[in-house]
Amino acid sequence: MTAARDALAGDYATALGAYAAQGEETDLIAAFQLARAGMALGISLTEICEIHQAAAAALADATAQRRAEAFLLETLTVYDMALRGHLDTNRQLSQEVEERQRVEEDLRRASFALARQRDNLEAEVQKRTEQVVAVLDEQHRSNFALRLQNREQAEFALALAEELAGPADALVQGLRNLEAELGPELSAAARKLCDRQAAALSRLQQLADDLHAHSATVDAAPEMATVPLGPLVASVLDDLQAEGEATVTPLPDIRGDEIQLRILFRHLAGNALKNSGPGQSPSVEISCSAHDGKFAAITLRGHGTRLSGGQEESAQGRFPAIHPPARHAGTGLGLAICRCILARHGGTLRLDPAEGGGTSARLTLPRASTRR
Repeated sequence: MTAARDALAGDYATALGAYAAQGEETDLIAAFQLARAGMALGISLTEICEIHQAAAAALADATAQRRAEAFLLETLTVYDMALRGHLDTNRQLSQEVEERQRVEEDLRRASFALARQRDNLEAEVQKRTEQVVAVLDEQHRSNFALRLQNREQAEFALALAEELAGPADALVQGLRNLEAELGPELSAAARKLCDRQAAALSRLQQLADDLHAHSATVDAAPEMATVPLGPLVASVLDDLQAEGEATVTPLPDIRGDEIQLRILFRHLAGNALKNSGPGQSPSVEISCSAHDGKFAAITLRGHGTRLSGGQEESAQGRFPAIHPPARHAGTGLGLAICRCILARHGGTLRLDPAEGGGTSARLTLPRASTRR
């Protein structure tokens, strides 16, 4: 069967080539005869079309292509005549050819429209990409300028801390030596004056320490890791145990820099303990509540003097000056340090008057399960 089909295919190609070249009616009769031979061999309509396509593939001339279509129509009439007659077959096949041409034209138009849309999309993507690159470049420049500014600020704070620490330590030592040498001879007024000077020098030393801590946080990139907050806070409170009492509820694990978190809680807890009211024992309560699933809400409540009107807003900068300097040590830089640390952790801080007196520091920190 394969050999017979191949032989028919060869004869078909020869006959098609002759008709495509000359267009003689006598050559067209060969299509009718080949179709009858194909039917006799049991060659299907699909197979005869495949034979035609293979033979017509070599025809490049437009006239030859049109004659090839006519040759195919003549071939197919034999198959169709067996079912519905010669005339109906020609009309149907012509309609099918026209429909196929219409579909091909629609496909060409659709392809052209898609190509145009693709070009427009590529141009838009290129434009947006250039805009994004420009924004990223600007952000890079801004970040570089900010890092440079932070570094300069840190260097200035460190230099100022060192300049303050030396004279302050010398004055403290001198005052102690003076009190030791003249202790029994000091009058009540002189002793009171010495106490006031010692308190002022203590604040000066605290300012130097805060400036040093500030310089360490302004330009320091946090080394993020899982930090168990409970043990960290317990360690901080151990250091502050001489300053007062503390009550702590269970605390979660935090995603952050352990050193900077230690500085944060050292300042907040220390501020709460130092700012106790008259006749009150210094104390602080530290508790945690869920915030939004990703962050933990930590509250530090000190039982001291409440914030006065407008001081909640002032908490955006320095610690409010809620006590006279002679009674409570504090430089006002503590909150600036806390803000730097919380900004690097994506957290927030708010100071509010606590119910029943005192002040509550409310801060949020990312939980350890959150990868930012």
